Amino acid sequence: MLRFASLAAATAIGTLLFLNDPGTRVVTIDQPSERADLHHDGVGVAMRYHFVDGQMEVIASFQDGRANKEIILRMDDGESLSFALPGHDGSLYSFTRRGDALTAQVKTTSFSEAARAG
Repeated sequence: MLRFASLAAATAIGTLLFLNDPGTRVVTIDQPSERADLHHDGVGVAMRYHFVDGQMEVIASFQDGRANKEIILRMDDGESLSFALPGHDGSLYSFTRRGDALTAQVKTTSFSEAARAG
């Protein structure tokens, strides 16, 4: 598992991961003050989290055309979920919570795989 201490380190290591496997990108953050970005297929998704009533509230921000959009998710420990963004069904985003750590990945996928994950 990779843990990034800073956005600069995440970008540098993420670039290396991209060069080795262009289909999947993975980042993990384990502090509410951290933020990480995933870039895939022309879309950048920024993620951060904080805790609300014991649940991790994940905020994933992205730009859809000219509008800034957010997806807000509440996750219990051990939960995982996957989704595709509207208009970008070739990219499957997956978030997993383990304790205070949030791991996100994006991978190239087919529309049918993204539909089954949702």
